[in-house]
Amino acid sequence: MPGAIEPVFTEEADLSTARIPENARMPKFALTMAWWGLCSAMVYLIIGATLALYYGTANAVIGMILSVLVYSAVNFVLTRYAIKTGLSISLFSRVLFGNAGAALATLILAATVIYYAVFESSVIAVALNTLFLAISYPVAALLVVLYSVPLVFGSVQNWLDKLNGVLLPFYVIGLIAAVVITTATYGYSPAWLHFGPPKGMASPTGWWDCFVYYMGVWVFMMAAFDFARFGKKEDVRYHGAFNFGLPFWAMTFVVNGVIGIYLVSTIPGDGAPSEVSVVLALLKLMGLWGLGFLVVTQTRINTANYYLATINTHAFFQRTLGLNFPKFVWTILVGIVVYGLMLSGIFSKLLVALAY
Repeated sequence: MPGAIEPVFTEEADLSTARIPENARMPKFALTMAWWGLCSAMVYLIIGATLALYYGTANAVIGMILSVLVYSAVNFVLTRYAIKTGLSISLFSRVLFGNAGAALATLILAATVIYYAVFESSVIAVALNTLFLAISYPVAALLVVLYSVPLVFGSVQNWLDKLNGVLLPFYVIGLIAAVVITTATYGYSPAWLHFGPPKGMASPTGWWDCFVYYMGVWVFMMAAFDFARFGKKEDVRYHGAFNFGLPFWAMTFVVNGVIGIYLVSTIPGDGAPSEVSVVLALLKLMGLWGLGFLVVTQTRINTANYYLATINTHAFFQRTLGLNFPKFVWTILVGIVVYGLMLSGIFSKLLVALAY
């Protein structure tokens, strides 16, 4: 049986392998800004639009709502425990499953957030390549990784909360502007409510299929755990009910997803709708402003993606191979892996990845 864990705080490890001590906990607003960086991912607009494309708007929305309810309930329990103990996913998994199980859980989380870092980084690269044809996709991908990696050299406590707090208003304004400009340009039509496959071709279990695809994002329950451990014990109610609760998941899945459906179904495209339609629609509608909005949204989410990938990659290799490089080395290695995978045509594999 695995024994009790008394990890020691080390700044070099950025707390990736240690229990969070009381003096390293964050004020609730600061932790909210750091965590809510995850709600601005373009992937949530794209998932909503893609599911509506294949299963219909109604089924996609039902899948979103069911996911919000499940996420809220499970994370209410998980995040309260994380705040109480200060454990990371790696350390918590060690308590439950022993050393081997902890390594596997850490590897799964690291691999999954690397995938999302690849996806979100690819969004900006596609946008750059679309607006500036002289910049090839591989070069655009490299530029995105080169500016993203240094953003994670700081810690959650002294950098990510401030960065995401500054970018939050731009994200909200950009999201509202996209809807307003779309409606002003093309007029409002309720057709988005019926967006999806031709009549007679919709799956009879479409709502369940959509819910199952959203299970592919369940890994962010583990991400919530890793962020929640920075919360102060006196703020546990606020974090359980609001910060990591229903408002966050409703914003992340429902608001983003519905807006993604509305944009793709309203803005005329040059070809058949696809997984990249949301990105192309924003660029067609807003041009350089659309690119700016994409950079803001993706930078916010990628600070969390790269951070989680870094600390869990560090924890995995420290546990399995005894490697204990400085945090910035792991961040650079994650960036190299992300860049390599960005050249693999990630958009076409979105639903396949979510299914797994």
